[in-house]
Amino acid sequence: MEISPTDQIRFHLNRYEESINRVDRHFDRISGSGPDGSASEPYMERNRIQHLLSACNNDTLRSADLLKEYERITGKLVQLEKSRGQEYRNLLHVDLRCCLDQYHAAVCHARLSNLCPESEDECLCRDQLAVLVEELKKDFDLSGIEQMIGMLDTGRMSIPASNGQKMTPVSTDTRSPVSSGSRRGILSE
Repeated sequence: MEISPTDQIRFHLNRYEESINRVDRHFDRISGSGPDGSASEPYMERNRIQHLLSACNNDTLRSADLLKEYERITGKLVQLEKSRGQEYRNLLHVDLRCCLDQYHAAVCHARLSNLCPESEDECLCRDQLAVLVEELKKDFDLSGIEQMIGMLDTGRMSIPASNGQKMTPVSTDTRSPVSSGSRRGILSE
């Protein structure tokens, strides 16, 4: 049974809202990989939705009121950011550092073992790095982190892929393809 794009977006909108509620509800216990989730979950869900929305045609979006729902939920994230302030931004920075450590370990392990780091976990971690760098660069000096990511990407690309060829380059553009003009917006009409 194939899931329609509209249903898939609704599913992720629900996850997006749940992740915001979970972060707010368990804020004092949030950690990078704890049972109560991580501070960056809402941003990862938002990024997934942005990619799904960019793949849909405008008629699908308008008929299902998906954009209105997305904007409503994003408003909840904005409220969470305001209510939790710098402490929340600091937790996001901790998530960024943990994710960078994981990516570093994956690339180093792959180089030492001459394995191709193509696992889904490694790719998700790289996606999370891009999302968090984009989100946090206005609050923190991330130049050292961005340099480290660039070096790791270069090291990752020099490892032969499972088919014997070099890995394809990883885009260093951390902007979402949907929100390149606005940090929170989805589609400008």
